[in-house]
Amino acid sequence: MARTQAGDSAMSNVELNCLMRLTDDYLLMTTSKNNAMLFIEKMYKLSQVSNFKFNMKKLKTNFHLNL
Repeated sequence: MARTQAGDSAMSNVELNCLMRLTDDYLLMTTSKNNAMLFIEKMYKLSQVSNFKFNMKKLKTNFHLNL
């Protein structure tokens, strides 16, 4: 099936997000750097008021992160 140029530009604006959790590890896959930053910020703030540790040494991103 052929796509039109309008269809291609509409697809480029779609954000994809997938969050997986295994025991105490999280994996967020997203096409949005903003969503990734928001997730990291929320998890870090939650760790400050909850009974768990956010291990910054285990945090991996595919973009530069200033924390």
